[in-house]
Amino acid sequence: IRSTTTAADGTYRFGMDPGTYDVKAGYGYLYSPGLVEGVVVTAGGAATANVTMNDGGVFYGYLFKSDGTRLASATVEISQGTDVKRTATTNSSGYWRINNVAVGTYDVKASATGYVSQTKSGTINANAYSRLDFTLVVVTAGVMGNEVYQLDGVTLLALQEGPVIRNRAAALFAETENA
Repeated sequence: IRSTTTAADGTYRFGMDPGTYDVKAGYGYLYSPGLVEGVVVTAGGAATANVTMNDGGVFYGYLFKSDGTRLASATVEISQGTDVKRTATTNSSGYWRINNVAVGTYDVKASATGYVSQTKSGTINANAYSRLDFTLVVVTAGVMGNEVYQLDGVTLLALQEGPVIRNRAAALFAETENA
């Protein structure tokens, strides 16, 4: 609704109509934004909201196809356990970026329709950038029931559909490629 810039000492001030507001503060790409919810402003009154921002960082990188070209419109998500924290979509150059990530270790998953998804572990340190690039393998054929996949010309048979089978297929493809 309104925005302002803090003074040199970190204080801020702006007028608001009576009501209940959430106050969010952020600075650049490297800080995890602070949020104070439910700040009540009364008619003719003032309210105080002390917002704390935490050190954070940025995840970024590129997604590639197995032939080395970049992959546009793919999804990258960061999570901790089963809690998905944030997502990004790659641009036309395969570039992705997620700003203002709190310090910690995350699972970073890249996926796109028609490709085998890939997950890597990534760490955000205070005030730092962390680059993670991904290369996704094309799934060129699939059949329901007893699954048959063809990954860039290597045919694999899987007895059950699912992400574990796809990840194993990608690993088998990588082993075949390195043989």
